[in-house]
Amino acid sequence: MRRSIVVAGAFPPPLHGQSKNTRIIATDLARLTRVIEADLSPGRFGRTLGYHLRRTAKVALACLKVARNGFRDRPCLYIPADGGLGVAYTVVLVLIARLFHHSVFIHHRSFAAIDRYSILMAMLVAGAGKDACHIFLCDSMRQRFFVGYPGIAHALVSSNARHTPLQPIRQNHSAFVRIGLISNLGREKGLYHFLNVARACAELGLPIKAVLAGPVASKEDRRAINDAVAELGDCISYLGPVYGEEKTRFYLALDVFIFPTEYDNEAQPNVLFEAMSFGLAIITLGRGCIAEDVDPACGLVIDHCSNFAVPATKRLADWCHDRQSLDDAKAAAVARISTLNSAAITDYEILLSAIVGYADPLLQI
Repeated sequence: MRRSIVVAGAFPPPLHGQSKNTRIIATDLARLTRVIEADLSPGRFGRTLGYHLRRTAKVALACLKVARNGFRDRPCLYIPADGGLGVAYTVVLVLIARLFHHSVFIHHRSFAAIDRYSILMAMLVAGAGKDACHIFLCDSMRQRFFVGYPGIAHALVSSNARHTPLQPIRQNHSAFVRIGLISNLGREKGLYHFLNVARACAELGLPIKAVLAGPVASKEDRRAINDAVAELGDCISYLGPVYGEEKTRFYLALDVFIFPTEYDNEAQPNVLFEAMSFGLAIITLGRGCIAEDVDPACGLVIDHCSNFAVPATKRLADWCHDRQSLDDAKAAAVARISTLNSAAITDYEILLSAIVGYADPLLQI
């Protein structure tokens, strides 16, 4: 007997990581069983009064869909847990789902409630009950969540690495080591750390070429980039936003991807998997799942550092003087993403089977 599943989450537009992932899982589940989509997206970015009114209306409509689904065979709710105060919306929908006898799957994609205890998240865990299945991005995320919110009986891990196939690798025959960052360029995503690394390398006379790509978060950030370009000349360049083939060329032109993210809710950034798939060595801060996903052989994961540029520049200097060690790190990145991708594909199939009802979610003891 087919299960009837309400997928309640943000669907595009706007397009961002969570809406993209919600669309993917809803589409994949629809190939296997009945899926009712409940779009919780307010339709645009920003936290205006209109945003909250639209979102409240979307949640109310989703509650009606969940209630109606309760009269179908084997009803189920799949819902990503919102971040911050938005968890309150998730709590409401989960309580409605339990009232109407749904199996409940809650997908956690943020470390916000892991790094800082959340009463709302505790309410969600309690309201979902022990029969609910909680889904995490990596095993360290699962373990840390269990410590903060005991009482969970069922859990699965499904990594974003399943979306990252290996890419063509280009050998670097240049005298320069090429470093890069692509993101929404601003303080949260490590722009200023990256600029400090570029300056430190220039001061040491290291053969480094630095490249930035992506939209700029603010006028202040754009001024910082312009100042660095004026100061460092052809040692640094800014490409602007890049997509498709331009993005591929960006990765192919690099040796090292530097990602000093300071984003509080950083969980499992796809951009690191992309960089590894192109055979780039990694230097990054170890937020969220990063320390688990990026093996030390792939480069350098810095846990906590007030001056990111110091260890980052030291590692780059080592690679400049020993290019074989850089090549070894690049090869290790390819091997690591290959392993992560294979495991993630298997885990995702297990996840789909559990939601559809073909298999029971894993029991954690």
